[in-house]
Amino acid sequence: MQKYAEDKMTPVFCDELSEHTLNVVFELIRKAQEQPNIQFNYVDPVDKVSYCVSAHGNKLAVSLVDWGPLPNASLYPVLTNIYGEPAHVFSKPWIRDERFVFLVMYWEVNSVSNSFH
Repeated sequence: MQKYAEDKMTPVFCDELSEHTLNVVFELIRKAQEQPNIQFNYVDPVDKVSYCVSAHGNKLAVSLVDWGPLPNASLYPVLTNIYGEPAHVFSKPWIRDERFVFLVMYWEVNSVSNSFH
């Protein structure tokens, strides 16, 4: 399986997200900022994509887990359009089953807008 290195260009794919999925993700972001150190998750019942959001210290983390081999970057253009470029992005196979791939994005909390979608 291809290794995914931090801060290296890796091919990704982007799907168009439903309005429902976007609303759920923005609700997870709101909850994560209100309740730090707790991970909030949503698994899309149709696409079987897992979305996770957490806030810890000065970071907000948003991740997607999807069937590989390419990382699912569907949230990347949506979130960067609203919050700017993430401070850090990386991708790697899921430790429990390498057929699934994580894409993790971190923002510094002070760079994330206080107004949500």
